[in-house]
Order: sequence, then structure tokens, then C-alpha cells
Amino acid sequence: MLLDLSPNKRHCVLQGGARVTNGVVVLNGHPQYISTRYQPILDNNRAFTYELWFWDDRPGLSTG
Repeated sequence: MLLDLSPNKRHCVLQGGARVTNGVVVLNGHPQYISTRYQPILDNNRAFTYELWFWDDRPGLSTG
């Protein structure tokens, strides 16, 4: 379980073999994912942002 240390307490569960290594969540392909019971109320009149950072360490990939 990943604990949300904020006052929101939106904890997550690592699924499918996902793990935490050195403080980093490692998702190494399908079927690994993170689940949560949090269900936001999405209001089209309200701005919101989702952000995702990932590192693809496959050899031979060009960065542009």
C-alpha cells in the first residue's frame, strides 16, 4: 500500500507485481498498475490537471 501523507488520505494499492524500489514506484509492463478508491467529481466548469512522469530505459531510444 502507498500511503497518502496529506490530509486527504487517498491511499493506493500496488497491483500485478508493481513495487517500490528506493522510493520510486516501478511499473515494469502489463499487468502492473496502481489502484485507488478515490473517485473525483469532474466538473467541466472547473480546471484540473493530471500529471504523469515516466522513464523509459530501453536501449536505443532516441530523445530527439
